[in-house]
Amino acid sequence: MTGTSPSPVNLHARLTEGLIAIRLMMALVSAASLASAAVLPDGPGKAETGRLCGKCHTLDQAISLRQGQAGWEETIAKMVNLGAQGSDEDFNTVLRYLVKYYGASSGTRAAGAGGTSETGRR
Repeated sequence: MTGTSPSPVNLHARLTEGLIAIRLMMALVSAASLASAAVLPDGPGKAETGRLCGKCHTLDQAISLRQGQAGWEETIAKMVNLGAQGSDEDFNTVLRYLVKYYGASSGTRAAGAGGTSETGRR
């Protein structure tokens, strides 16, 4: 017969195949995003940087900048004004980490990176 609806068995099989395909695509997308996720270098401040910066955006985005201490201070102050939460000590630790590993000169420590400059928090 033409024009009849598919049998329940065939319909179930087609739906199952569709769900499997969707799950497979979701798994591949998840795996791809994990593979491209930033891996922070080990060092003092790594945990704080991942915890504080990772609350609002990907670490790839957080470390995409290369800037000196003044630039990172401004960026952290901006994030605090946008709602980032943490202690002054945490933010200063993040600042030192970012300046050391993601300073204006890639792979080298920017001038003044060892300081404990305030990050604009009140």
